[in-house]
Amino acid sequence: MEILLSTNAQNIRTGNSLSDLLYIFNSIKAISISENFANLSCDTNEDEIIKFLDGNKFDQAGLFDTKNKITHIVTKSSTGNIDTKEISFNDIISESTPLHEVANLLKANKFFLVLQNNDIFGIITRYDFQKIPARIYIFGLISLAEMHLTRLISSDNDDGWKKKINNKRLAKAEENRKSRGIGSLLENAQLCDKKKITIETPELLSLLGLSKSQFKNEMETFEDIRNNLAHSQNKISDNFDAIYNAIKTATNIIEKSEKTIKDLQTI
Repeated sequence: MEILLSTNAQNIRTGNSLSDLLYIFNSIKAISISENFANLSCDTNEDEIIKFLDGNKFDQAGLFDTKNKITHIVTKSSTGNIDTKEISFNDIISESTPLHEVANLLKANKFFLVLQNNDIFGIITRYDFQKIPARIYIFGLISLAEMHLTRLISSDNDDGWKKKINNKRLAKAEENRKSRGIGSLLENAQLCDKKKITIETPELLSLLGLSKSQFKNEMETFEDIRNNLAHSQNKISDNFDAIYNAIKTATNIIEKSEKTIKDLQTI
């Protein structure tokens, strides 16, 4: 199979590129999913801090000084003690940080304080990625990646992909096409089918820069996150690494597909 997109596959509709998606979500900023940052006086004793955190189910709170300036973060450790840390530049992001950048930042740190008008206004944690703006962003990215994966598979003009899944799965795709009344047979195949097709297509794996096992593992996480989002499950924030890997996998598929299309259009 040679990666050579058909004429129809090269026609890119507006809204089907990564830049188009990010343009939409650039308007959603860190402040959109942040929470108010609870704070206490710097002379609050440890027992009162623990009681406050436990009573409000908080992991962190701030301590403000005599000038009402939040200067420290207090966190309850796994041993039940309170860790106190002076706030540094690395703990802070701007309220206007785009949502997709927040996802990358949270890979390194579990939370950030949100700065608004030169004051600490809120806090954003990995848990906040279960909120609607973040869920829509991730689902949109995954959906776009599936569209691009479909486009790459459809570059096999002889429909050779049909030989890479069993007849039962082909029948299911045909059933979907008939019930929906739109789309090609491949477009009506499920994501698990497209995963299997790609695993059995060395040229596609090479294009994506992944081995069979890497692609299989990444796509399993990818599918799990997509299914949890589609069924409104709250557990997507329980494993932020899985969310991050799904974003990374989706971005890789889209970028490699777009590069292939761009290269062909310049020939």
